[in-house]
Amino acid sequence: YKLKNTLNLLRHFDWTLAKKIFENALPVLIMMLFSFALARVDQLMIMSYLGEAALGQFAVAVKLIDIWQFLPMAVINSLFPSIVQAFGSSSYEYNLGIKRLYFMMLLISLSCISGVYLLGDGVISVLYGEQYKEAIELLKLYSWVTIFTFFIYARTKIFTIESAVKYGSYMAFIAVIINIVLNTYLIPAYGAQGAIYSSLLAYGLSNFIFVFFVEVVRVNAIRYITSLFLPLSYFRKGGE
Repeated sequence: YKLKNTLNLLRHFDWTLAKKIFENALPVLIMMLFSFALARVDQLMIMSYLGEAALGQFAVAVKLIDIWQFLPMAVINSLFPSIVQAFGSSSYEYNLGIKRLYFMMLLISLSCISGVYLLGDGVISVLYGEQYKEAIELLKLYSWVTIFTFFIYARTKIFTIESAVKYGSYMAFIAVIINIVLNTYLIPAYGAQGAIYSSLLAYGLSNFIFVFFVEVVRVNAIRYITSLFLPLSYFRKGGE
């Protein structure tokens, strides 16, 4: 039975379609690889410059922030189908859906940051003890990275719709290079906090550079900025 079905599968396998799917997925895979490198290169360089003790403090902060990663993915997966549906039918609904998605990403990231500042001290004390008290400030500072990472999660989905995923991989690669360069200066100067400064600057600069050269990146940056004013439009609509 297994042999027969395996041969049947191979006989009807569409190699042309498989190649097309792989070519479309390759930029996403590359971008995920660079994003993973960006998240881990800090730890490697902290270990190299500062040693295991500093790495342990930093790793605690990273681990606690990573716990929140399921929240943006849940929201993206719930809103994404309606955005895809609007892509080919209504440009207004499509842009409005993207702005709603970006606004939700910003709202969730700010909620995470607020939660960290309110509860971070207690969480680290209860889970890890007083020996990890240095991780408290690292956790608070590292929480600001979520503003960029949550936006990137959403933007990757939009790039997929608009066949622009390759630009996401370019930006991730540039961010990794910037992060490595900045780490060589900021980690010796500011310790583990320097690695967080490097990450924030790497995310910001990689987006800022491509805004001037790639239209689809510029358009999504504008959408993200204008999403800040989305609640005001609802108030105006209600007032009318």
